[in-house]
Parts: sequence; C-alpha cells; structure tokens
Amino acid sequence: MNGIILFIILFCSLCFSQTAQNPDGYRNIAWGSSVAQATQALNGANLTQITDQRQQGFPANVNIARYQITDSVAGYPSKTELYFYNDKFFQAVVTFNFDRFKNYDFNYNVFISVDKYYNDIRATTLTFVADIYSLLAQKYGKKQPTFRGLDPRYCFTDLDNYLAKERWNLRYNPSEYYKKIATQSYAEWKFPKTEVRFAVIMSAYDKRFEYTLSLASTDLLNEVRKNIGDERKGNL
Repeated sequence: MNGIILFIILFCSLCFSQTAQNPDGYRNIAWGSSVAQATQALNGANLTQITDQRQQGFPANVNIARYQITDSVAGYPSKTELYFYNDKFFQAVVTFNFDRFKNYDFNYNVFISVDKYYNDIRATTLTFVADIYSLLAQKYGKKQPTFRGLDPRYCFTDLDNYLAKERWNLRYNPSEYYKKIATQSYAEWKFPKTEVRFAVIMSAYDKRFEYTLSLASTDLLNEVRKNIGDERKGNL
C-alpha cells in the first residue's frame, strides 16, 4: 500500500515538473506559432500591429513584426507585445501600468509628502513583485532565478539603508529625498526552451516606472540575434 502511495506521489511530482518547469510559449501560444495561430490561441483577441519602424528596435532587413494587446496579468493592468520573426512567435513582453505614480499628487518640497509618496511606491511595488514571483512559481515551479544587480524582492534595501542614515538631514532637504527614489533590479529564469526575465526599473524624479516581464524562445531568440549580427556585419 505504501509503495502504491509513494508511486502516485512520485508520478504526480514528475508530471508537475514536466508541465510547470518547461514552458514552451506564452499563455496558450506556442513558440513558432504564426500570427493567425496566436490570434486563435488568444480566442480571437484583437492583435494590433505596430507599424512604426522606429519603435521596432530591429534592423529594417530583419523580418520582425510586433503586435500589441491590452489586458491584465496577475490582476495588474498591462500591455503585452508579441514578437514574430518570419511569422514565427518568439517573444512576449508584458509592460505593467504604474502611470499613477507619474502623476502622483504630492509636494517634493515637503518631507512628509515625499515620504508618503515613497512609502506608497514601496508598498505597491513589493506587493506587485511578490504577486509576480508567486505567479511564476505556480506556472513554472520553484526554480531559483539569477540576478543582475538587485533581486526585485529586495529592490529598496539600499534606499532604505540610505534613508535610515540620512533621514534627519533629508527633513531639511526633501527634494533630495525625492531624487533618491530610484532602483533597478532584474531576475532571470532559464528553462530548456524559454528564457524568462522580470525587471523593476524606476526613477521618481525622471517619472520612469518600467515594470516588465518577458518570455522568449531560447532557440528562436538566438536565431534572431544571429540574423541581426549578420545584418550589422554586412553594413560595415
């Protein structure tokens, strides 16, 4: 009996690891899908093509098309851009909307006002980061990421330490406090077929709040990079 139970547990664990830890696309869109197949996978969602070549960020001779949908991810308003190389889906970039912090009603010359602004940004961002980490763990398993710079879960640690030391002085110079509300953090997960990147880049002074999640096909992304590299070499 115990042997049967152990077999069931191991079988379920194996099935979970195969489905959760080996993503091979975004949502229901498999890597390599055409635009038509992607539209079908998204139940006919309206994909709007971005035609301005200046926004593409790719050489003109590399056949990449970009489409956009507006929806929500993990309950957060977002805009998703889907990238196709020779009509093969290879990357999705989700940009979360935190524009309310750009138009926040506060006075950067008043310490209490700046402090309230920062605490709102901090609390909202950390809750958001925890939600994204939870979502990724549920979908892809508990694989540990690697980091460039700070771990997004601790993106305010350096700023918090600075504020703890300089808080008294900043009371007399709140605009300097305002300028210090900035951080950059990146997490990356690599799976056999997929690269996942999560970034929190923000600067209150520059009104920059870039919270993004991207997934890309490892094979197709390498093919795109090689094609771009060959294109640029040809222009030398």
